[in-house]
Amino acid sequence: MFDQQKLVNKAASADKYDDLFPDVARFVVMQEEASINKISKEFGIGFNRAQKIVELLSGMGVVSDNLGSKARIVLVDAEGLAKILE
Repeated sequence: MFDQQKLVNKAASADKYDDLFPDVARFVVMQEEASINKISKEFGIGFNRAQKIVELLSGMGVVSDNLGSKARIVLVDAEGLAKILE
């Protein structure tokens, strides 16, 4: 049966973390840019999921804020990312 509160809780927890987050973060740092389209194609995920992961990366200081149609700038190196992922 449909339970609105369970749906809201699930949506809220999904926004906090994605299983692919560490892999995408490493990919972005290795590529030295964060393109939602590249992430979507590389990991075989939808645009919306890739966008949410990039927003998480931005919120954690891994990539820059949205630059319009350009790829976001990566703000950390591999060592800095390792500290963030700990």
